[in-house]
Amino acid sequence: MAASPAVFFLKALFSLPFVSIKINNKNGSPEENLHIESSSGNTNESCLTRVETAQIIEKYTLYLTKYPDNRTVLEELVDENVTAASDSLSYVFQKPLNTTLARNLQEMLKQEAAVPAVPSVNTIFVSNTCDIISWYWEFTTKPYPTRGIVILFVNLQLRKLYKNVPRGEHWCDSGQSRTSGVPDP
Repeated sequence: MAASPAVFFLKALFSLPFVSIKINNKNGSPEENLHIESSSGNTNESCLTRVETAQIIEKYTLYLTKYPDNRTVLEELVDENVTAASDSLSYVFQKPLNTTLARNLQEMLKQEAAVPAVPSVNTIFVSNTCDIISWYWEFTTKPYPTRGIVILFVNLQLRKLYKNVPRGEHWCDSGQSRTSGVPDP
């Protein structure tokens, strides 16, 4: 018996891929002395600001809506040594859950190229703590919008960001089969 769309969505919602991130300052160069508190509780570092949170969300929105034309946006957000594991994409690629799908930036770009851009992204809610961004969004997909929650764990000292992007629902909503045009990661 096949899993219901609700079960698939919940499984995808709780996948937590790992992605390294680079934050650039206003002149485009990497920020050298901008840090946030890591999960280890190091309180000697500055926390993530609302402006930085908005910049991360803005870049992700641009990437999600303009890919592949804005491939450089993803390259600005993630480090060369990115590692990504998403249960929703594992399902789409017919891989076991909790599978590492990308072990570097090039593998992630190949993986993401198989997923179509979304028409637009509406931010329903965004919040941040010292080192965590919670983003509740809606893709304006047809015939039904796709909603998801992304929890981004950010450590600027290590340039790492952990994210959850259940893009698999969009793939299925767009009418594509699980394997049509999907590269073998």
